[in-house]
Amino acid sequence: MQSFHSDSNTKQNSHGSNMQTRDWPHQDNCIVCNGPLETGLHLCLLCPLAKSVWTQVLTWEHFDVQLIQHDVDPSKINSWWEEAAQKVPKDQRRRFNGMVIYVLWNLWKERNR
Repeated sequence: MQSFHSDSNTKQNSHGSNMQTRDWPHQDNCIVCNGPLETGLHLCLLCPLAKSVWTQVLTWEHFDVQLIQHDVDPSKINSWWEEAAQKVPKDQRRRFNGMVIYVLWNLWKERNR
């Protein structure tokens, strides 16, 4: 699960805020949903587009859609991932982890399109 790591407590947690700090051209809001300043966490889990993609993919792959729904928004991608993987039957975790990598990668690619 270490293939994608986002730590919301580091200075590098936000693509937009890093660019803002360096005074480079950037979007003030998420370019996908025009929501809050873009972070890896927002882009991959909290953005309305990401939530919609996760719901569809989890449904197609016959995983519980509740894995993406949270009572409290997660603070880190990797903590959400580890918690979600624990809820998946052990014999399905490899498939689940592959799906997570695939979805995260494609969300990032879509953001940069």
